[in-house]
Amino acid sequence: MTDNNNFNTPVAGFEQNPSAELERIYNHIYRDSMQEVPVVNHAIEVEAIGFSEWEGHWLGVMLTPWFMNIMVIPKTGSPWPQLEMGKGKEVMLSFPQGEYKFSARDDEGIGSYLSCSLASPVNDWKSHPEAKRTVEDVLHLMKSIPLAQVNEDQSGEASTDAPCMPRRSFIGAAV
Repeated sequence: MTDNNNFNTPVAGFEQNPSAELERIYNHIYRDSMQEVPVVNHAIEVEAIGFSEWEGHWLGVMLTPWFMNIMVIPKTGSPWPQLEMGKGKEVMLSFPQGEYKFSARDDEGIGSYLSCSLASPVNDWKSHPEAKRTVEDVLHLMKSIPLAQVNEDQSGEASTDAPCMPRRSFIGAAV
């Protein structure tokens, strides 16, 4: 998050993993407001996937029949910046695999959080298991440490010009 934000902003946040509450909120929205909306993919279920502690907050992906978003939700007691909402007010968050643009949100039942759209609508997926695999792959890539293969040239100088080695390859090579 950017340095110029006030990190003393009081927010309720979630003491425990917010997955169950997020699923309750978005299932309610789905049942009450989204049934007849054309962008809804009824093959996709509402599911909060992979929420775990990250940098003192909760990080995961919310999958619904109308969107797939990475979410960062404050954890109770952790500092949270005061963020401006609206177009052009996005913030960049750094992960091992790169930076992602997040928008500040404040929704009833959730409170203040950051959201990064992966897909909206979600009509490219034919089933919930297929969409869930995509989400799990994204979360794995976001948290994977990028590695570069070190090569020595003829002079004995080390070089890291080679492409990054995926973590699984690194672990497999170590065995």
